[in-house]
Amino acid sequence: MSKQTDQMWTRGRLVVQFVTFYGIMSTFVTHFGHPVFGSIIEGRPITCENEGEEIRIPFINREQCISCRCQNRRVVCKEKCQYSHRKNCYFLLYDQKRSCCDVCKDCFINGTKYESGTTWIDSSDPCRTFSCESGVLTEAKNYCHVPCRNPHPPSPGECCQSCEGCTVGERMYSENEEIDITESDPCVKCICQNGNIVCSKKVCPVLPCPESKYVTKPGECCPRCRGSRKIYDFNGRCLVGMTAIKQGQNIMLDHCTHCTCNNSTTICQRTVCPPVHCPPEFQELLPNLCCYKCRDPEKTKAVCMTDGRIYQNGESWKKERCTSCSCRDGEVTCEVIQCSEKSCHKRHKLKLIPGECCATCVEDDGVCSVFGDPHYRTFDGRIFNYQGSCKYLLAKDCKGNKSFAIQVINDPRHSKTFSWTKVVKMKMGQSKIRMARFMKVKVNKKKVHLPYVKLGSFSVVQEGYSIVTRTNIGVKVMWDGGSFVEVSVPPKFKNQMCGLCGNYNDDSQDDFITRKGNIITDVETFGNEWKRGSKRRCKSIFSTKAQESSSCKQSWESQIRGIRECNVLKVTTVLIDCHAKVDPLPYYQSCLIDMCECPLAERCYCEALQAYARECERAGIILDWRKDTGCENAHCPKGAVFTTCGSPCKQTCRNYRRNKPCRRRCRPGCNCPVGTVLFKNRCVSIDKCHS
Repeated sequence: MSKQTDQMWTRGRLVVQFVTFYGIMSTFVTHFGHPVFGSIIEGRPITCENEGEEIRIPFINREQCISCRCQNRRVVCKEKCQYSHRKNCYFLLYDQKRSCCDVCKDCFINGTKYESGTTWIDSSDPCRTFSCESGVLTEAKNYCHVPCRNPHPPSPGECCQSCEGCTVGERMYSENEEIDITESDPCVKCICQNGNIVCSKKVCPVLPCPESKYVTKPGECCPRCRGSRKIYDFNGRCLVGMTAIKQGQNIMLDHCTHCTCNNSTTICQRTVCPPVHCPPEFQELLPNLCCYKCRDPEKTKAVCMTDGRIYQNGESWKKERCTSCSCRDGEVTCEVIQCSEKSCHKRHKLKLIPGECCATCVEDDGVCSVFGDPHYRTFDGRIFNYQGSCKYLLAKDCKGNKSFAIQVINDPRHSKTFSWTKVVKMKMGQSKIRMARFMKVKVNKKKVHLPYVKLGSFSVVQEGYSIVTRTNIGVKVMWDGGSFVEVSVPPKFKNQMCGLCGNYNDDSQDDFITRKGNIITDVETFGNEWKRGSKRRCKSIFSTKAQESSSCKQSWESQIRGIRECNVLKVTTVLIDCHAKVDPLPYYQSCLIDMCECPLAERCYCEALQAYARECERAGIILDWRKDTGCENAHCPKGAVFTTCGSPCKQTCRNYRRNKPCRRRCRPGCNCPVGTVLFKNRCVSIDKCHS
């Protein structure tokens, strides 16, 4: 059955006057046989004769909360409510079967129910008042204000003293009329009572809503709750603002209010403060006290003059970075600040803030690294292996300003079952930086020479073995041109990262998270989730079965070589000092995988050593590991030798005849031996430049 209405009716308003029902004409006419229903079916107004008569309409009368009567010769249907939708009621109860309408939460005390908005006076103590606001009952002692010198004692059954007569100035006030006496406190009210002036301070009830919902109208004493909120009755528990209270639990709502939960009613005892007879700028609230008071007048104290400046009494300043001075009764006293020794929590480090004397603990940057064939260590410290030959999203600001993104391109290089990092790409605003093997760098598809600086955005420089890109937002990318990538981001990017480096939230258990925010456990599914290359350009993912059939599983010699080379992580003296702070086992296991298909001429184990040494450095242990582990020349072009102080002016087949002296300072790097020059990423003798 479908229904069409010319007017929609809602609770508390006049209801439908034009109603059309389709498909039920014969049912109503046959069953009821009354001309009224014909009018309904035809969509015309329903007319009636007897003004005020209740009209029974079968399909409406079945709804017990709706009644229809004759009004101005037409049938008008309204909602009939036991309670109206109460104004200024904050908590409305759900599922109240006893009523057609929403019901405001009441207060219960000593077995008696009080409706919300009710106020009353204790019969045994006229100075004790009560009020109920949506299940919150406020009990307070009334504070009397006496505006005369010789007041009369309170009348029987009254709380406050009174001042004789109801005449103020030239005006006489009538009985129960409110008297306008200028006061700084809008809560103080005076009335003419029994021929005398009686003044008291109004008690503001404890409101059930949070402070963000308070609204105070101009000229009113107490705030009210804005809006309303539907709740279920709490089965004995209580709710005040955003605070839930258990049965029998006591809480201090503020310094003036103590509340207890009793059978779903919050009973609060509130202290009423006396009026403060001084301007607001001279009022003060002392710690742990409830009421404001007027500040005592201060004595004028001597000021200090030093270095051409005047300092007020009690004022402090820094004379130097580690010297603090203060003014006391006209005298300047200075003392040297002593810095105590500090130890920082994990992933924090001591840092000297500009202008401060002592270093303080600040959170370190989040670091993600990629090494070997490849292995990944997330921002939160989870290490996993994922072999795939494609383009992948390594790290990206996914929830903030989306200010940067870093991708890696992996290829098989010299392996059938493992991949290696080939290219690192970074997008920073409108700039695209591409870092490839052998220190090749392009910016916006154009080859650049290092160092390269874009003012206000980023810089790319070569530091020792690596290319380092630094950005003005604090993100740093280091790439060794071989297979080691390190991404560091400042703590401001916490909880907004995504990609193979994880979400950076200090929890390594949820690093395998998809683009839709789902947490998974399978490494291959996680890696595939962040694939960015097209299927045509991506080679198949190397499965676990293929790795199990690799040379490590098939060749005893490969296994022995891997154990021998990777044992440097466990037994080399230069690395042992770091074992207590950084566990070498995950790096040792990654090293064994790297050695599976490593050509005999290469030192693939150096990738895991480099990653381990970097983690030790972040833990505060600096290691000089390359020479003792045979990794000095691991990243140099074929035939080149790494030196700690080599010439920065590289000799190649194109420039060796110029014989210009290199005037730049030496630096660590790879250099071709004397008599050879660099040609196509390897060192060759000079005579081969012409062949």
